[in-house]
Amino acid sequence: MRAAGDALSAQPRPGNAGLDARLVVPNAYSELDRVSDWVRGIARERKLAREHAHGLDLAVAEALANIMSYAYRDDARHEIIVELSAHPDQIRIRIEDDGVPFNPLELPVPEQPRGLDEARSSGRGVQLMRSFMSEIHYARRDNRNVLTMVLDCSAY
Repeated sequence: MRAAGDALSAQPRPGNAGLDARLVVPNAYSELDRVSDWVRGIARERKLAREHAHGLDLAVAEALANIMSYAYRDDARHEIIVELSAHPDQIRIRIEDDGVPFNPLELPVPEQPRGLDEARSSGRGVQLMRSFMSEIHYARRDNRNVLTMVLDCSAY
């Protein structure tokens, strides 16, 4: 059951071969499965290659997990907006939150560990997002973080 303020919609725009969809979720880890189901459903509908569908799902999950883990300095309920625009050759995901300013693109690319003893068990989410997405952009607008990720599907 969705709490008040949660929204889910998917609407094709007239004259556009794309699909626009929007999901508003609270900053609760329990929402990650619902978002994943939503992303995978759109990927199935668009007949994305398995690699693309997996990368899209993982990138969105990592972005949301980072927001839920680090963006808020209180225990209040915050809304995170996820918008997806699907076109024949690309999928664009826009994630917006009202958390503390954080540009994931400013994080350095971690060095590859030489062995398992040097490998970190966390801190790879942004790197995974970078590896699966064709483009990632960040902006701070109206006291909100706006992360845009683009998946190029033209190769398939």
